[in-house]
Amino acid sequence: MDNIIWLLLLVLGIFLLAVYRRYYPVGRIRCIQSADVSKHLIKVDLRDYIEVSQDGLKRTLNIPLAYLKRHVFLIPRQSLHVITKDSVEKI
Repeated sequence: MDNIIWLLLLVLGIFLLAVYRRYYPVGRIRCIQSADVSKHLIKVDLRDYIEVSQDGLKRTLNIPLAYLKRHVFLIPRQSLHVITKDSVEKI
Protein backbone atom coordinates (compact mmCIF):
# COMPACT_ATOMS: atom_id res chain seq x y z
CA MET A 1 0.00 0.00 0.00
CA ASP A 2 2.84 2.39 0.84
CA ASN A 3 4.45 1.72 -2.54
CA ILE A 4 1.26 2.74 -4.35
CA ILE A 5 1.07 6.02 -2.44
CA TRP A 6 4.72 6.83 -3.24
CA LEU A 7 4.15 5.96 -6.88
CA LEU A 8 1.09 8.22 -7.05
CA LEU A 9 3.03 11.07 -5.40
CA LEU A 10 5.86 10.60 -7.89
CA VAL A 11 3.48 10.67 -10.87
CA LEU A 12 1.73 13.74 -9.46
CA GLY A 13 5.08 15.48 -8.93
CA ILE A 14 6.21 14.76 -12.49
CA PHE A 15 2.88 16.02 -13.83
CA LEU A 16 3.07 19.25 -11.80
CA LEU A 17 6.66 19.84 -12.92
CA ALA A 18 5.67 19.40 -16.57
CA VAL A 19 2.75 21.81 -16.20
CA TYR A 20 4.96 24.35 -14.44
CA ARG A 21 7.66 24.22 -17.11
CA ARG A 22 5.11 24.52 -19.92
CA TYR A 23 2.83 27.28 -18.62
CA TYR A 24 4.87 29.44 -16.23
CA PRO A 25 6.45 32.39 -18.06
CA VAL A 26 10.16 33.10 -17.85
CA GLY A 27 10.98 35.89 -15.42
CA ARG A 28 13.40 38.80 -15.63
CA ILE A 29 13.02 39.26 -19.39
CA ARG A 30 12.24 42.78 -20.56
CA CYS A 31 9.47 43.26 -23.09
CA ILE A 32 10.16 45.85 -25.76
CA GLN A 33 8.59 46.71 -29.09
CA SER A 34 10.06 45.13 -32.22
CA ALA A 35 10.77 48.55 -33.71
CA ASP A 36 13.02 49.42 -30.74
CA VAL A 37 15.38 46.47 -31.26
CA SER A 38 18.93 47.46 -32.15
CA LYS A 39 20.35 46.44 -35.52
CA HIS A 40 23.01 44.07 -34.16
CA LEU A 41 20.49 41.74 -32.49
CA ILE A 42 19.06 38.81 -34.40
CA LYS A 43 15.27 38.73 -34.33
CA VAL A 44 13.77 35.27 -33.78
CA ASP A 45 10.02 35.18 -34.31
CA LEU A 46 8.30 32.28 -32.53
CA ARG A 47 4.79 33.09 -33.71
CA ASP A 48 2.86 31.03 -36.27
CA TYR A 49 3.43 31.66 -39.97
CA ILE A 50 -0.01 33.28 -40.37
CA GLU A 51 0.64 35.87 -37.66
CA VAL A 52 4.07 36.66 -39.08
CA SER A 53 2.76 37.20 -42.60
CA GLN A 54 0.21 39.71 -41.30
CA ASP A 55 2.83 41.65 -39.32
CA GLY A 56 5.40 42.04 -42.09
CA LEU A 57 8.56 42.28 -39.97
CA LYS A 58 11.70 42.23 -42.07
CA ARG A 59 15.01 40.48 -41.41
CA THR A 60 13.63 38.03 -38.86
CA LEU A 61 14.25 34.34 -38.44
CA ASN A 62 10.81 32.76 -38.28
CA ILE A 63 10.64 29.48 -36.37
CA PRO A 64 7.19 28.69 -34.95
CA LEU A 65 7.27 27.61 -31.32
CA ALA A 66 6.07 24.10 -32.20
CA TYR A 67 9.15 23.60 -34.42
CA LEU A 68 11.74 25.22 -32.14
CA LYS A 69 13.34 22.02 -30.84
CA ARG A 70 13.61 20.67 -34.37
CA HIS A 71 15.22 23.83 -35.83
CA VAL A 72 17.19 25.26 -32.91
CA PHE A 73 20.45 24.75 -34.83
CA LEU A 74 19.38 27.51 -37.26
CA ILE A 75 19.65 30.17 -34.54
CA PRO A 76 23.15 31.71 -34.42
CA ARG A 77 24.90 31.80 -31.05
CA GLN A 78 24.83 35.53 -30.38
CA SER A 79 22.57 38.09 -28.76
CA LEU A 80 19.02 37.85 -29.99
CA HIS A 81 15.56 39.32 -29.60
CA VAL A 82 12.68 36.85 -29.28
CA ILE A 83 9.25 37.81 -30.63
CA THR A 84 6.32 35.90 -29.15
CA LYS A 85 2.55 36.16 -29.18
CA ASP A 86 2.23 36.53 -25.39
CA SER A 87 4.28 36.29 -22.19
CA VAL A 88 3.63 32.57 -21.76
CA GLU A 89 5.52 31.71 -24.96
CA LYS A 90 8.73 33.41 -23.81
CA ILE A 91 11.43 30.81 -23.47
